[in-house]
Amino acid sequence: MIIPYIYIYFTFFIMTISFVSLLNSNNFPGELSPFSINLFNIEITYWYLINVISLIFILLIYKYFSTFRFGFKYKVNIKYSNMNFLMLIMLIINLLFVIKTGVGVVGSSATSSLTPIVLLFKPDTFFLCLLSSPSS
Repeated sequence: MIIPYIYIYFTFFIMTISFVSLLNSNNFPGELSPFSINLFNIEITYWYLINVISLIFILLIYKYFSTFRFGFKYKVNIKYSNMNFLMLIMLIINLLFVIKTGVGVVGSSATSSLTPIVLLFKPDTFFLCLLSSPSS
């Protein structure tokens, strides 16, 4: 399967672009307004290298474990025609949670004990699970 490799290489590419832009900038690009960096270039380089080494380690672990075949007694089939309804429900759950609690709003310091549970219903989490599952 090529999708995990594309994901890992794309992550490496984005990390490299971010690294180069941080080295050439005096400001850290924040969500609302940039703020100054209190790090030296060598510290940014160390963090970049730690992230790259971690990414290579993840790639090696994936290559190692992808040689094994895991089987289940029951086969799970996903009906992609029903996926739109499922995504709608997940988006409504997230929207209602954000409106009710204020968690996830930019600039908000609101917290909730239900955040970990609601994060399971984020569509991007669901798509990552679909991408990592073997296709039949």
